[in-house]
Amino acid sequence: MLFVGYQGEGTLGGHLVRGSEVARIAGKQVKVRATIRSLGGFSAHADEPELLAWLGNFIRGRRAGDRGVPKTVFLVHGDPPAQEALSPKVTSLGFGVVVPAWHQTVSLD
Repeated sequence: MLFVGYQGEGTLGGHLVRGSEVARIAGKQVKVRATIRSLGGFSAHADEPELLAWLGNFIRGRRAGDRGVPKTVFLVHGDPPAQEALSPKVTSLGFGVVVPAWHQTVSLD
C-alpha cells in the first residue's frame, strides 16, 4: 500500500506508515498483511505562507470588525504542534484564533 503525502498522527494512515501491525477498520482489529510505503512531497494543501497570504486577503485594507472580515479563525488543519506554531501568526494578522478540542461544538453567530 502506497501512501502519497503526509499521514496525520492518530489516523489510520498515520498508524500504518509508522509501522503498526494491527489496524482498526470498521470497529474491528485487523492484522496488517500489506507492505506499507510512504511517498512524501506530494501534498495538495496549502503550506503556512500560502495560508497566511490567503487569510491576509480578508483583512487587507480593512480592520477587524469590518464587514467581510472574519471574527475568528478556527485552526483545524495540521497536528497540534503545527497549530500551536501557526496560531500567533494568524493572531498577528488581526484575527481571533481558536484551536478547537476534539469533538468540541462551536456555535457560530
